[in-house]
Amino acid sequence: MTSLEEEIDLLINAGGKVLAAYLQLLKDTGARIGEANKIQWTDINERNLTVNINNAEKGSNNRTLKVTEKTIALIKNLPKRTDGYVFSPNCASVRQSLNNKRKELALKTQNPRLLKIHFHTLRHWRASREYEKTGDIYAVKNLLGHKPIIVTGK
Repeated sequence: MTSLEEEIDLLINAGGKVLAAYLQLLKDTGARIGEANKIQWTDINERNLTVNINNAEKGSNNRTLKVTEKTIALIKNLPKRTDGYVFSPNCASVRQSLNNKRKELALKTQNPRLLKIHFHTLRHWRASREYEKTGDIYAVKNLLGHKPIIVTGK
């Protein structure tokens, strides 16, 4: 049986340029999809391996998050949009790409669990990894941008 991280990585590695970069970004940051959609090229700091979330949703805090070199490499490989955004502010096309890729891989690998992976799954996965790593609910709160701690514990 494969782990959720292996299944997420399978989707990332099988995705096209945009889907792979999008999923890897969500995996590294735990950002909401609306937050990821609003990331601009000026929010990416290649030298420090960070991404700024400057348009936090649901009353959350803006934040600067560490990402992996893989994430930076995948993002750098994307074509530059004229509007300054890294991804389309409308996530319909990337959502459709994820749906198609999940179905394709679930059939190919005979793993129906792949169909249950959504964008928000990566937020929950990242929060869980942060808690496993630090044992600190406040670190998870800061990662996710939550203002009250009560929201993090739900």
